[in-house]
Amino acid sequence: MKSMSNAECQMPNEPAGDGRPVCCHAPWWLLVIIFVALFAVAIPLDMPLAKAASGDESGLASFLKDHRTFTWIWRFPGNFFFAALAATHLLAYRWFDRDVLKRRIWRGPAILIISGILSGLNTVGKWAFGFYRPYQGFARWDPHWFRGGWRGLVFNTSNLGFPSGDATMTFAAAFSLAIIMPRLRWLWFALAISVSIERICENAHYPTDVVAGAFLGWCCALAARKITDTWLVRPWTQLDEMAAAKTPGDIGGKQ
Repeated sequence: MKSMSNAECQMPNEPAGDGRPVCCHAPWWLLVIIFVALFAVAIPLDMPLAKAASGDESGLASFLKDHRTFTWIWRFPGNFFFAALAATHLLAYRWFDRDVLKRRIWRGPAILIISGILSGLNTVGKWAFGFYRPYQGFARWDPHWFRGGWRGLVFNTSNLGFPSGDATMTFAAAFSLAIIMPRLRWLWFALAISVSIERICENAHYPTDVVAGAFLGWCCALAARKITDTWLVRPWTQLDEMAAAKTPGDIGGKQ
């Protein structure tokens, strides 16, 4: 199999070995182990990094809160509009790629948009665990399960930080873009890590918040790819196979 030479992974159900690019994915269990290890490492760093960001010597949190434009630019890859912009750009780029069937150009944008929508599940996690952001008057691992009941889920998840919404969104976009354009995966993950660092430096989240958000973002990207390939791509693939199997004599009926 040849290494990635196009902007998009091979479509599902297409035969390999014919020179078309195929995607190489790490085993899911390996990524789970990596996330568990990162979470274990992040636990003892929660309080020291929160204190360092808020301390008078560093002044990181104060600086970022006082310079909102700079902070917004830094955090932009963790915004849903980043995914929407990337999807729009990808759609336009693929439209002019003559090697791609026009009916399938929306596969990449669909994965991006669906993963972005699914990243909103971080709100459910915040409400379910009820762990507060740094310096809100509560101990780090002091849970407030399902704070405020159903009304709290719909109307009030403020000051809750586990998992990080920005980290969930930016890693959902990063993993989605890595699926679609794996040759630039280093860039997508660099942007995601940068957003996560900003959230810690601003004292908006603990390190464990962003690790949990990254894990949830990965799950959202996998779910988005599964939804797209099962419900949007596979029906078209089956139609293509049926059309290719037919001969001109089949038009009037089965011979």
